[in-house]
Formats: sequence, structure tokens, C-alpha cells
Amino acid sequence: MDNKVILITGKNHEMNISLAKNLVSQKIKVACCVYSQDLPLYLEFENKTDVQVFKCDFKNEDELMVLERQVEENFGIVNSIIFTQNEQLQKSFLEINEEEWDYVYHSVLQDYFFLVKTFTQSMISKKKPCKVICISTTSSIIPRVNASCYSSAFAAQSLLDACLALELGKYDISFNSICINSKEQVHTYVKNGIRHNQVLTAFISIEQLTDIVLSLLLDTWNALTGKKIVLDSGEILGDLN
Repeated sequence: MDNKVILITGKNHEMNISLAKNLVSQKIKVACCVYSQDLPLYLEFENKTDVQVFKCDFKNEDELMVLERQVEENFGIVNSIIFTQNEQLQKSFLEINEEEWDYVYHSVLQDYFFLVKTFTQSMISKKKPCKVICISTTSSIIPRVNASCYSSAFAAQSLLDACLALELGKYDISFNSICINSKEQVHTYVKNGIRHNQVLTAFISIEQLTDIVLSLLLDTWNALTGKKIVLDSGEILGDLN
């Protein structure tokens, strides 16, 4: 894993920090990218050599280009991007207002769009490979009650990844998602005309998640792209068949 440079970003700051610590222990250089208001959450990384925190407005193309240059000057060219999410709005569709809907969709899709577009364009121009890994949710795969907003946003991001995997694969840029249960959720489904509630409690530890991320970073898996890797101990397997 020597000489690998990973950019970690997204709204799940607890996951970002834990992943950064674990990846640095594997001799990987990590750049955490956050909005300026989130910088205080990353104070423990001050004066570190193998992990640094950079602020950036994802919707500002100039700032994204500056971010890329800063990371390259400090660590080298980014090999992989890890994007985490934490926008789980548990609310009935009839109760969601427009502001809440827009916030979740912008957080899940808009930041991802601007960041990935800027960096993939740069990788293509430099003729460098890149791996994009999105830490998503199992709610992007199966429907759940009171999950219409974030589930549909994650599902859209998942389909975007699949499209980009097809479109950008010729440039050695891959896109894969790791779908996890981030907290206890109730999955409601109908079988034989009867409605059932299933409590999903298979939480994935940060160590397990790191192991999967490290596996995807290996050159052995360079050809893997456009895939959803489901980590939930098989709880939703029946719904996928």
C-alpha cells in the first residue's frame, strides 16, 4: 500500500476519521476534504504527516482545482476517492417538506457530482488510474418505510456510479459502492399478502469496512467496477433474489 494517496470526504465525519486512522496505519497517505464549518471535527489530525485535512466548497470548481493541487503538492497524485454519507432522513413521504428533500438530494448527489467530475477529468488528462469508492446504504437497494427521500437519493447515486463505470472504464477509472447498515433499521415487506416488519441490526465495524476498502485498493481488483458490495450478514439477501 506504499505510495497510495486516498482522498476521503463526505458527511459521515465519524466514519471519515476512523477510516483515515486505519488507512494511515497501513502506510497510506490520507487527505480529508471537508467544508470549512466541519474543520473543528478534525483537530486531532493537526500536525500529522500522513493525514492532512483540507477545506473546500465542493460546489466551487476553482476551490476543487486548488484542493487537487494542494493534495498533490503534499502527498502526490490521488489514487482513490472514498465518499461517505450520513443523510438518513427517517420521515414519512407525506411529511417531508421541500427544504428537507432538497438538502438530502444536494448532500448525497451534488457534492459527489462536482468532486468526482473535477478529479476524474484531471486523472484522464494525466492518464492516471483512479478508484472511486462510495460508502452507501442497503436502503439504496431495497425500499423501506419512511425512507423515500434518502433511499431514492442513494439509489440515484448508485445508478450514477454504474453509468460512470461504463463511461469511464476505458480510462482505468473504477466506481464501486459498499452498502452497509449504519444503524438499526426496520425493513417492511409483503410476503404472501401479509405485511412483515424485519429489524435489521447487522452493523459493520469500522475494522471490517476498512478491510473491504483495503481489498478494493489492491491492484488485484483493478478490473472490478460498477459493483455494489453488500455488507449486512445476508439480512437482505432474500429481497435481492
